[in-house]
Amino acid sequence: MAMLEFAELLTLQSANVVEEDIERLREVGFTDEDIVDIVHQVALFAYATRIADGLGVELEDSMKLIEERDREVVDTSRWGKQGRESSELPIQ
Repeated sequence: MAMLEFAELLTLQSANVVEEDIERLREVGFTDEDIVDIVHQVALFAYATRIADGLGVELEDSMKLIEERDREVVDTSRWGKQGRESSELPIQ
């Protein structure tokens, strides 16, 4: 869950990532190499998404099905919100 929350923060508010966010990942067992991989994967997905959006590329049917499936398990209520109320995400 910590990794997903970090990925969400990096995606939506990358300028707000602070050392405590990285430390939280270490606390739950991610190595520095893992954290670099997480950042690369988030950045790659953001890049690919912006290319597709910028060129008007439609998602493949299989991607639409995955997106619909994930809506049931991913809380998107905070997506698109601006600013953070504290320097840490609410990690459960």
